[in-house]
Amino acid sequence: MRIDISMTLGQPEIPNTKNGLEFPDCTQEYLLIGKFKLCGVQTKQHLYVPIDKKAGMDSLEIVFKTAQRKGLSKLPPLSWNLEVTQLECPDGISLFRSSQPEGRARGKKDGFLLAPAGCDQYYPETEGTVRSFNFNDGEGLYPFNLTYAMCFRRTPTTTGLLINAEAFNLPQESDGVTIFAQTDTQCYPQLPTEGRIDDYLMIPQAQVQENEVRANYFCGESINGYRVLSTMPGPMSIVFHSGSVYRKGTKSQGFSLDYQVISS
Repeated sequence: MRIDISMTLGQPEIPNTKNGLEFPDCTQEYLLIGKFKLCGVQTKQHLYVPIDKKAGMDSLEIVFKTAQRKGLSKLPPLSWNLEVTQLECPDGISLFRSSQPEGRARGKKDGFLLAPAGCDQYYPETEGTVRSFNFNDGEGLYPFNLTYAMCFRRTPTTTGLLINAEAFNLPQESDGVTIFAQTDTQCYPQLPTEGRIDDYLMIPQAQVQENEVRANYFCGESINGYRVLSTMPGPMSIVFHSGSVYRKGTKSQGFSLDYQVISS
């Protein structure tokens, strides 16, 4: 199932604190689809949810929670629109195999939209824009405690993925670190500890075009305003991970990325 989402709900709250750390959550209002608990402003976002009776999944539950707005001036006007598309798997092809769709699905034009297994978002067009949830022109706060994969369509002539980071701002653990060092172990620590910030965008086998920095994990403002070329083999995907911790005063803007699938 592909679910296209446009909505305006209340922004995430920070209701709980522990040892000086804050834990944002969507509590007053939210949309719940599988592991995704979303609130705030979602503009032209989408999710993929696998439904396969043979794998024990034969239904999809979508939950909306909204708050009483009378007397609550901080809540924005409520609006939401969901477009749910059932994408047919062709006979003999498992949902959890990344084979190129054939037969019935291609005939129904579903094959172009069918995502490889494990993709939470899928961008089949050769170019477009990918934004973090609740980006809201850089004014929102993305969901915390979440990991998801964004995938891109690969063809036999595909050679790479070019990303132009129009906006990129994630919190980082250490202050005073140059943007050139806001990569890899700075973003994804070798030894995880309680309360450590470990938000990152993973772009496999990537190189920043302007400064030739090579890395797989990016945080802080490391690629803000820069172009990143990934020549990853196999299925093309990038992964965003957000931890459960938010420190007051840190920026958690998220990202807005223009992408282009490069072909020979």
